[in-house]
Amino acid sequence: MPGNTAYFGLVEVMKPVAGETLLVSSASGAIGSLVGQIGKIKGCRVIGLAGNDQKVNWLRNEIGFDVALNYKQILSIQDTLKDVAPEGIDCYFDNVGGEMLYNVMECMNNLGRIGQCGSMASYNESAADGKLYANSMTFRYKNLSLLGFNTSRWTDKWTDGINQIQQWILKGDLKVEETITTGFENTPQAFIDMLEGKNIGKQIVKV
Repeated sequence: MPGNTAYFGLVEVMKPVAGETLLVSSASGAIGSLVGQIGKIKGCRVIGLAGNDQKVNWLRNEIGFDVALNYKQILSIQDTLKDVAPEGIDCYFDNVGGEMLYNVMECMNNLGRIGQCGSMASYNESAADGKLYANSMTFRYKNLSLLGFNTSRWTDKWTDGINQIQQWILKGDLKVEETITTGFENTPQAFIDMLEGKNIGKQIVKV
């Protein structure tokens, strides 16, 4: 499922064009890492956000992201994105939602596209937490589009996505990483680790 989520979410929802700038949050995860690599295949300049330096180095040096940033060490997301993407961001593959979405929107170009895939930043929040979310004025003034999606909408094309991803893997254009936890009894901890962002690539429990 992560493969087709990345493939259809990027190619059919966001429709990237060669030369555009693509930003991916939770970029070292099972979906985000594939999104970035597919973006490179499509000719985009790819920027990834991740939660520690090990992940940042992996994104840059192992799977070819143009820029990778440890968002936990950034004082101002908006200022940093404007530095690394001075011409603006065209596509944002959003795996986290919340305040990150608010900040990224302020750095997007006119007619920018946002694919809303996940909400990790707000799973444990309530409306009373006072966090910043999407700015409706920015949506209008920049003519932005945001589309949430679920991969069930592409069940009729499911094997097409799998076949395309397989071809890229066999050609060496796409690399897949897995974090493996051994023992069924460790499944709860593996799930917690995934939600805390401790995995790189897909989190798997080996029974």
